[in-house]
Amino acid sequence: MRIISKNNDYYDSVQAYGQDQTLVYKRVKEDLTFDTITKACGLGAIQNDQYGASIAAPFMRYLGHDIPDPFSRGSSWRFGLWHQRGLVHVKKLMVGFCGQWFPCLKVAERGGAESMRDTPPHFKTQFYYASNINSLNEISPWLHKERVDYHLKWMKDFLSLSLLDKTEPFHALQTPIIVVDVDDWGRRRFRSDEVVAKKDAVLADIQFYRHVDAFSAFQTVEQFLSGVLGVGQPETVEISDRDRRDGKGFDDWSFKRRPQKGG
Repeated sequence: MRIISKNNDYYDSVQAYGQDQTLVYKRVKEDLTFDTITKACGLGAIQNDQYGASIAAPFMRYLGHDIPDPFSRGSSWRFGLWHQRGLVHVKKLMVGFCGQWFPCLKVAERGGAESMRDTPPHFKTQFYYASNINSLNEISPWLHKERVDYHLKWMKDFLSLSLLDKTEPFHALQTPIIVVDVDDWGRRRFRSDEVVAKKDAVLADIQFYRHVDAFSAFQTVEQFLSGVLGVGQPETVEISDRDRRDGKGFDDWSFKRRPQKGG
């Protein structure tokens, strides 16, 4: 598979070990709006709840689960996790990769800590998947010391969700990669034109290599494009027999007996 893209990703290096030039992945990162992703999933009109319109709850149900209570809009404020020296925020993502969906948690520093008495420690943004679920323990120093076990349990339960393999969005959007923001924290209502997902997202940006290694990612994308989506083949142009003939230097009299003069 040959990849054409303005953005590099962690599995691109596998191309150095050989390429099938007949299969081309034109990877173009694109923002997807609320309306675009709901239509791609066939969700229809989104019903408002007490907090307004949301992509998170219906999209999670589409994948086979309700949002666990601690992650719902009514209680997600609890996950503005904090420590006496600083604050971190947990963001929920659904990573669609070649027909499968994987829960992901982004844990990052958030604002507000400067108002506290002590200088907050710097927290390097980390992404967590089911494959590195035990690494969540490393954020324990940033959690409220009396609720560490509670927070870690719910985060691990979220990452352990077994999601349905919904392929409709991949077909509708003609892509092997979709990343959907299912975080409602601090959001009262989603606009129809609000960006809630990314098509052909750069997987290195969400540390997907912690879940799938480069060789496996490359091979899976290659197989999905050619076998499931049936795309990626280079465009072919039909050439007429006349053009083929002219291209080889022949003309209308090639392979014909010319008339004899005076005959």
